[in-house]
Amino acid sequence: MEPKISTQPIAEKKSSYRKWIETEGIPLIEGFFIEDLTTMSLYPWDRKGGLGARICLEGTGETNDSYVCEIPPGKSLKPQRHLFEELGSIAGIAILTAAAISRRAILRSRARP
Repeated sequence: MEPKISTQPIAEKKSSYRKWIETEGIPLIEGFFIEDLTTMSLYPWDRKGGLGARICLEGTGETNDSYVCEIPPGKSLKPQRHLFEELGSIAGIAILTAAAISRRAILRSRARP
């Protein structure tokens, strides 16, 4: 009898990191750089309670990713408990918020007669 050759891969191609990202329900943006964070498409992120997207830059080996999360106007994000380190950039948040406020103010002023 001829031995059977398996057609199944020995190891899965997706890392546990990528499997976890899929459970988050938001896209993973990859590349060497992000041209403009203020124009990134953001999607509903149930765990955070806002809109978001994950970023994993090439060359980081999936060890130093980040995310963009938009806080809904007049609201807050859901409380989180972490079993990992997470650093936030208040300056980055302030810049994105200021840009969004300025853009909204310009659009409102154009809409008024």
